[in-house]
Amino acid sequence: MRSWVIVMGVLLASGASAQTLSGSPTITDGDTLKVAGKTVRLHGIDAPEGNQQCVRADGEYLCGRSSTEALMRLVGKSEVSCEQRDVDRYRRIVGVCWVGKTNLNSEMVRLGWARAYTQYSRDYVGQESEARAAKRGIWQGPHTAPWDWRKERRK
Repeated sequence: MRSWVIVMGVLLASGASAQTLSGSPTITDGDTLKVAGKTVRLHGIDAPEGNQQCVRADGEYLCGRSSTEALMRLVGKSEVSCEQRDVDRYRRIVGVCWVGKTNLNSEMVRLGWARAYTQYSRDYVGQESEARAAKRGIWQGPHTAPWDWRKERRK
């Protein structure tokens, strides 16, 4: 109970107001969607960028596109519910999103279509280890971490 009071006190003192967004989403990429007119970046994960390529046994492929398609399959025609955790420097809501009881953030990492973004959270490290061991998604072959891929493109 005490930790809840502390969290609420911090939120009130900072002027931040956590919110829950629900509705039919538009999938932007493997770690971003729009819900109720707001852009939501999935907390604690980082997916390959749209035109990022990875390698697997049959050659190079657009793993960013594959990641986006994986999130589209997970959501299907369902509504999502997103719990705000933060707001990033681009003023996007950073949150954890659900379809029913399925945590989309966790599932994207577990399926291998996103990486645990340990710079911001360690919530999905176990799911990443599982995906890597099973060679799922981007773990089918060599790939550049999305954060490194973006950094290389900015040079």
